[in-house]
Amino acid sequence: WLHAHFRLAVCAGKLGDWWRAVAAFDEVLALPWLDDIDRLEATVGRGIALGEAGDVDAAELAFSQALWIHRKAAAEARFDDRGLAAEAAFRMGEIADAKYRNVVLAYPLETLRQRLERKCELLLSAQSRYLRAIQYGDAHTVAAAGLRMGGLYESLYDMIVSLEVPPDLDAEQAEVYLEEVKSRIAVLLDKALMAYERSLVVGRRAPSAADWVARLEAAVARVRIIVAP
Repeated sequence: WLHAHFRLAVCAGKLGDWWRAVAAFDEVLALPWLDDIDRLEATVGRGIALGEAGDVDAAELAFSQALWIHRKAAAEARFDDRGLAAEAAFRMGEIADAKYRNVVLAYPLETLRQRLERKCELLLSAQSRYLRAIQYGDAHTVAAAGLRMGGLYESLYDMIVSLEVPPDLDAEQAEVYLEEVKSRIAVLLDKALMAYERSLVVGRRAPSAADWVARLEAAVARVRIIVAP
């Protein structure tokens, strides 16, 4: 019965019927005799299904519950399935990552200040979650999370550089202004490059991470061109 419901949830997901998948996982999680490993797997699956169904807040809560289940079970030495914990942490990182990218930087100045502050908060939240995924995961996870972390910093650099130049500046002043902005935020590219390069070293150890490694190599090359003197 238990494995049949797991299969039902997986099949529903493959068909795009995510709410049916959620319902199947809910039935599994309602079982009082469910052991920790099955509860962890069902909770992670439920979070994935909720996210795909569009209920991001509920998905985030499910992944948080999954990490709690893992911590509790690992502390009591019942099991230590780090793969499922890494999956939950990575997907929590993706949720914060998406929220970060949805914050659009724009003038007037007070709006820009507020949005930049919010964007930085979400960046740090996403980074923390990706780092947790790296802590739990294998080389494949390190490559994937490292690419996402580097992308957070690189995209913030791109967004700031792309902001409208103050309209009262002439062409020469605008050029000087832009160079000054780039100089002040160059640290963002340094952080991006560090995340990419460190993850690349680890990712190359795992054949399963080949796609992520290729994307990391492209990211490293792209950022090095920008930071080159």
